[in-house]
Amino acid sequence: MAKVIWTLQAEENLSEILNYWIKKEKKEYAEEVLNDIEKRIKVVSKDFYMGQRTDDGSIRIIHKYNYSIFYKINEKIIYILLLTNNIETEK
Repeated sequence: MAKVIWTLQAEENLSEILNYWIKKEKKEYAEEVLNDIEKRIKVVSKDFYMGQRTDDGSIRIIHKYNYSIFYKINEKIIYILLLTNNIETEK
């Protein structure tokens, strides 16, 4: 199992995604999203190459309906670079 390091950007993105659902009065769903993200990252720490490769080649993406996880592999370390909210937010 590889060591996982979250970048500050990824931590901020996670907070924004969870706050989005909490503000929608869906705290339980926010908890489900957090659990799902944690599970997917645990799987990635065992199977580095499960994510789709980007054009960059060194960055991979795991897509889920409402979010995406971008990560980079460096030896036995996985860097979680950022998360994106794939749900259109209201302006």
